[in-house]
Amino acid sequence: MSFSTDQKRYLTHLRRIAPLAIDRGMPQYRFFRFSSDAEENTVRAALIDRRFRFSPPRLFNDPFDSRPHLRLAHPFKWLGRLRYRVATESYVREQFRDDPSKQEQARSELANHSPETLIRQSEDRVRGTLLDSQLMLCLAANRASLQMWAYYADRQRGVCVHLSPTIWPVAAALRITYGSRYPSVPLPFDANRLVREFSLRKSRAWKHELEYRIIVQSDDPDRFALEWIDRCTAVFPPGAVTGVTVGCMMDGPKKQRISEYASAITPSLPVYQAVAQRNRFELHFEQVG
Repeated sequence: MSFSTDQKRYLTHLRRIAPLAIDRGMPQYRFFRFSSDAEENTVRAALIDRRFRFSPPRLFNDPFDSRPHLRLAHPFKWLGRLRYRVATESYVREQFRDDPSKQEQARSELANHSPETLIRQSEDRVRGTLLDSQLMLCLAANRASLQMWAYYADRQRGVCVHLSPTIWPVAAALRITYGSRYPSVPLPFDANRLVREFSLRKSRAWKHELEYRIIVQSDDPDRFALEWIDRCTAVFPPGAVTGVTVGCMMDGPKKQRISEYASAITPSLPVYQAVAQRNRFELHFEQVG
């Protein structure tokens, strides 16, 4: 496994953000539908051109994803309110340094709102920032999950693309942790904790996904040093895609097209077939190409 100096530096940064999140020994998978022409083109682009589309968390199907809850640190709630007001006053002076009238207007608004109201307003701003300032590619460490095939691969009619955990940027994927309680962060907060608690934490209801995420921050000028086709579509380096599995209910002509895509790559990608076991609620996988 060989990474550039910048990539090693980034991996060190990720360990500071989420020290338990990186496991480069676990293969990663990306599920796709394969019903419409557009979906087939997306799969072909992923297999042959190694093109993958990242999404902002605002578009995710989980209404809790990347939506922070802010609270005053207990037991210093009174001190927390005071510190929050001081910090907000400093922000006002900085924002309207050359406009005393706007400073006065902002101070008046602060005086007419409770700290709790101001905190909720800050929460809304922080949520908006997290929802719009990140692009994510969501992966899974489990291709045998029946739910994953049902949710993301068109009820076993789609495909699962295999990705190498030792190739950049898959090697920088961060592991999601799961819990039963909605997390919160105390004020004042730091950006690393926000990412760790809200971009990398989900409800236990999603635990079966064994999800990992490649997260691109909008303020990252290098954007993982990848080639970007557009704002959201990146080209992964050779070797990132290592195979493909077709769903157990995919029809014959579509399986043939997947095999043709896999054969068009040098070296050819291995193709696997998901097979529903006769006597257990489980899938096993057979190499067919």
